[in-house]
Amino acid sequence: MTAPETVHLAAVNTPEATTSDTPESQRDVLFALGMAAVSLAAAISSYSGLASLADLVGWNHRLALLLPLTIDAYALTATRVWLSPKTASRRARRWAKGNAIGAIATSVAGNAVAHAANAHVFHVTWPVVVAVSAIPSIVLGLITHLWHLRNTPEAAFVSVAVAEEAAAELPAPVPIQVPAIAPQVAAPAPRKTTRATGRKSTAAAVAALRAKHPELSQVAIAKRLKVTDRTVRKYWTDTAAPEAA
Repeated sequence: MTAPETVHLAAVNTPEATTSDTPESQRDVLFALGMAAVSLAAAISSYSGLASLADLVGWNHRLALLLPLTIDAYALTATRVWLSPKTASRRARRWAKGNAIGAIATSVAGNAVAHAANAHVFHVTWPVVVAVSAIPSIVLGLITHLWHLRNTPEAAFVSVAVAEEAAAELPAPVPIQVPAIAPQVAAPAPRKTTRATGRKSTAAAVAALRAKHPELSQVAIAKRLKVTDRTVRKYWTDTAAPEAA
């Protein structure tokens, strides 16, 4: 057997050559075609229902086409982040999982409400209008947070958690107890013994008048001192008049 024939036989017997036309590869092609057809049909159906819902709640006809794009595109984006092997952050994966399920549920509910309203099962009221009008703002905040989680390394979240645990293990600060200072109350000023002083001065005045004017009676001395007769009689015996020479 010549060398070219050997090379030809080796090429024919390789795995690539033997599996290129197998039923396995044909099933992969059919799977891809089926997935594309189902995805396209579902997207168009959901797009139509959500767009009609936006029309029912008063959106502009041109802007109504953005409601299904907002919900279904976010569901697709969150699902991609959830299931992608490139998503390294566990926080981002959990957040994407919850948002993907929530976006799909919102799409299902929106289509149900739209078809029920078009079938005149019920009339669209203000809670439906408020809920549908709030979807773009909510989705904008959710996808911004998802972008932040996906682009933040897991080590950053771990370091923050470690720092929080370390801060929680620190002993609580002991409050400094300042002793209460009792207010200083000034001692009451001693009362003046005006009564005793008045008695001494009255007795001295009676004695002085009797010594100077022994002829004065008790009534006259009381008038001069401007006191009562009883007061003069009280000190009269204590102050004896001087004897006449």
